[in-house]
Amino acid sequence: MKKILLLLATMLAFTACQRDAQPSIPEPDDASGETRQVALDLEGDVSDPLDEFARALELEPGTSGGRSTLAPKFTDGEEVNALFAVSSQDGTRGSDLTPIKLKVSGGGKKLSFKGDVLVRASVVANPQVRLSVFIGFSTDGWPKTLEAYPTTAPHYAETGPRTAIKDFPIALQAKAEASVETSDNKKFCKEKAMKFRIIGSLIRCKITNDTEQSLTITGLELHGLGATGLKLAHPKDSREFFATSDDTSPEFSIRTYMLPSALTLQSKASAGSYIVYAPLVSKEDGRDQDYEGYIRPVFSDPTLQAKYLAEETSKVFPQDKAGKLALTTILIRKSTSPIRPNAIPLQYWNYSMYYKPQGGSASVITGTVRPGILFPFIEGEPYRPFWRNVPTAFVRDSVGLFFRANDVSHDQIKNLELNGKKLNLHIPTIEEVAGIFPPDLIATNNHPVYYQSTAPYSSERTETVEVAGQRFAGKSSFWRGSINGTLPEDLLNILVGQGNLSHRHPIYALRFGKPTTAEVQAYKAAGGDESLLVKDNKSRVAYMYVFELGRLRIHSCYIGENSEINTAQDLETKQVFRNASGDDLLKFNGHKVVGRFFLLYGPTYTDPNVEGGKPQFPVVTRSSELRYGKPLKGAYPSASLPAEYDQNARAITGPSGLLCRKSSTDNSLVGHWIVRTKENYGVSEKVFSYVYKTGSTTTAYIKDLPQDGTRYFSFPLCLFSDIASPSATIPGN
Repeated sequence: MKKILLLLATMLAFTACQRDAQPSIPEPDDASGETRQVALDLEGDVSDPLDEFARALELEPGTSGGRSTLAPKFTDGEEVNALFAVSSQDGTRGSDLTPIKLKVSGGGKKLSFKGDVLVRASVVANPQVRLSVFIGFSTDGWPKTLEAYPTTAPHYAETGPRTAIKDFPIALQAKAEASVETSDNKKFCKEKAMKFRIIGSLIRCKITNDTEQSLTITGLELHGLGATGLKLAHPKDSREFFATSDDTSPEFSIRTYMLPSALTLQSKASAGSYIVYAPLVSKEDGRDQDYEGYIRPVFSDPTLQAKYLAEETSKVFPQDKAGKLALTTILIRKSTSPIRPNAIPLQYWNYSMYYKPQGGSASVITGTVRPGILFPFIEGEPYRPFWRNVPTAFVRDSVGLFFRANDVSHDQIKNLELNGKKLNLHIPTIEEVAGIFPPDLIATNNHPVYYQSTAPYSSERTETVEVAGQRFAGKSSFWRGSINGTLPEDLLNILVGQGNLSHRHPIYALRFGKPTTAEVQAYKAAGGDESLLVKDNKSRVAYMYVFELGRLRIHSCYIGENSEINTAQDLETKQVFRNASGDDLLKFNGHKVVGRFFLLYGPTYTDPNVEGGKPQFPVVTRSSELRYGKPLKGAYPSASLPAEYDQNARAITGPSGLLCRKSSTDNSLVGHWIVRTKENYGVSEKVFSYVYKTGSTTTAYIKDLPQDGTRYFSFPLCLFSDIASPSATIPGN
């Protein structure tokens, strides 16, 4: 299979932290604030025949030394807005950004300035300074942001006559070392050899259609590399200004460049070139960190985005490409798998909550305004919200948040709009959920199979899941290390439910790989569809699952064809996740570790014969010895609880589920359980058991209640984002 070449461009590595950025207001570098008037005499050249590209804001085709070039197109006599800054040679002191106007001469190739500027006295106290001049940034307000991004990707013919590129906004900078002279107590600074260079680079994109279908392309998406948020700032330990950005994620920093006209490519045909501006180049901003990104074609038919793809692996755009006209080929091919480095299940998993209050209109809850139902419920104690800072409208709402299978339809969801725009949300299928969550969350005794004993857990299987709208099957392995100590099963269950075991002993999974010949035969013998099986290991994704109180934390990382990773246990020994948090800052083998939280909501139970059909929430019972965080040994005097675990009793995670479609071809809805801690331990005193109230004197476990989701159980409705457009993190991330 042909290897995809998507783009040499990429954006600031996730390790670039916002704390290194320029503060919103410039800080003085000396206590006195004393300034000096400095007479400047500057001249810069915007034409550099040694490079493939001469830096300018308006371009026209030309030639230089027999090579294709883009020559500057300024007009003699015009004035160009610019920003000037000066810093000490060691970078410890610096001035603010000062607006100046550069005059054009020399056939549009010379930019010059003569005049006085105010500079902090401490900056020009030494005879050597560093000058910076920037073009293309806003001269008013703060921060100084890029004045305009290009909106089109102009066509630049590969051969023959070329059309001039007009009004294509790019940013330029000139930096130079200069001497400061003093005469009659006045400071003078003269530099006549500045070179203006483009900030970032232009990328010349050639597009090749390697599919069997004619495709129409309307634009190109730049992911990363300064697609958004470019500004002038200085790094943490320097007072020199650079062009930089805090929007570092290629997933979420996106800018679309429309083609001058729609391009229709026949099968196996190519066209080019189209120019895209990538404002950032690695390690050009003084932070010494790489920016990453990629370019993706935009199809006229959005449904083709998942079917046909180009490589979306984030790559570093090297510093030696700064200012040059880089060339890349975007090879469009048929997708052989719904999983690729920047389109793995968790990145498609951007969920919202569907909410419909009694007598009100439906809405979608996202971000920090998420439901905060009272969970867990403790028998004999007042209700308390489990999550803090939750709007009261969404607290313990048994009407607006929970739905029976016949209360809502998938068509209703597909037609949801916000401010007249379709939201492109959908109810996930059971197999889609299976492609995200760990399997076997409910075993025969309602206890996750990974924690049925303290011994190491290991399992392999060939599983069928759905990702990005496509069903497929692949080999997966699961592993969890040994749990120290010998624990009774019900105590083990309590510790898991409190999150006290799982963050120390997470479940690792290596999923969606190529099965062996024997595994293929076993899969077929069990009734599996052979056509769904993956043919290689390019779809493999690593997972780490952590059960926490009231939520499930999941991390994932694309693995693909990596010979060092063969089993789920390798994920721990090779430290794929290390100490992964939810910050999406880690990488393994060049691929980002993505973290997500899924909040757990206990379904409600109603029966027309019980309390008039009033919703019943799950309630946890616990013995008096275990109330208010008393030691667990009060109930388990003979147990040896390892010191690394919390010795106190707390509430545990209750039963949780959500509504799902049966399949991608069957939109009927069913209640789908995600997790349930074990019910009825069989001990004389029920400790940490979740029950539903079914009458004034009796209680019942879930297993004792009718399982007909249409009449008895109501589940929360989670809506996934458009599978073709992963774009936002989930609530709680």
